[in-house]
Amino acid sequence: MNSTRRVLVVDDEPRILRLVRTSLSLAGYDVLTTTSGEEAINLVQSEVPDVVLLDVVMDSVDGLTVLKKLRSFSQIPVLLFTARTYSADQVRDLGANGIVSKPFHPDELVKTIEAVMRAG
Repeated sequence: MNSTRRVLVVDDEPRILRLVRTSLSLAGYDVLTTTSGEEAINLVQSEVPDVVLLDVVMDSVDGLTVLKKLRSFSQIPVLLFTARTYSADQVRDLGANGIVSKPFHPDELVKTIEAVMRAG
């Protein structure tokens, strides 16, 4: 895997961000994190990550609103990161490229991100 691959992780729980950052860093990814949906939109524009892992339920701006805003200017691959259940059709209809269910296993997280990057 190319170690310059950059992942933006958006989740309003710092503990989850630390766990995901560690897992993805160990897999060779450059990891950006934020707890803010608005900051996520700015980071996509300024840092140009290869993929976004986006929590759906957040306090300030929810992930689906962030996704809608991202889709207004970018086709960057986005994985929904959630404990909620969505069908493959719902994920696609929302404009996402896939889903990572919480709780997650770090190895499965890496495999899902790699698959989305290969497809994109």
